[in-house]
Amino acid sequence: MELIDDSDSDGSFDLLTDDNAKTNSDSSLTHLQQKIDALRADIEFQKSKAYFAGFNEAMKRADERKKQLIYVIAGLSFLLVILFFFYLSERLSDRIETRMSEMLKSCVVPTAKSFFPDEQVYDDSL
Repeated sequence: MELIDDSDSDGSFDLLTDDNAKTNSDSSLTHLQQKIDALRADIEFQKSKAYFAGFNEAMKRADERKKQLIYVIAGLSFLLVILFFFYLSERLSDRIETRMSEMLKSCVVPTAKSFFPDEQVYDDSL
């Protein structure tokens, strides 16, 4: 027989037989194994928590990069639209200039011919 400290109770010593000591020892080992398993699970949980915290941080950075990319694309699209309107206005002004020139040639030259029939009045610079 041996004296075993029963830490689960009031702290007194109990007189146990060898069979009880072995059973108590097995239950202590089982209890220690459960604590080890719980600590391992806690460590794994903390690792996954840290991993997901890092993952969430990476996702936030990726979202910021996406926003920046969207702003850059929007800005470039805006500039492209402005350049397109400048191009259209330039073409439109060229068309207007060509039409005005044609209109002037069709109106002014016949009128000038009627005033100056003997001289050549055509001006190709218009």
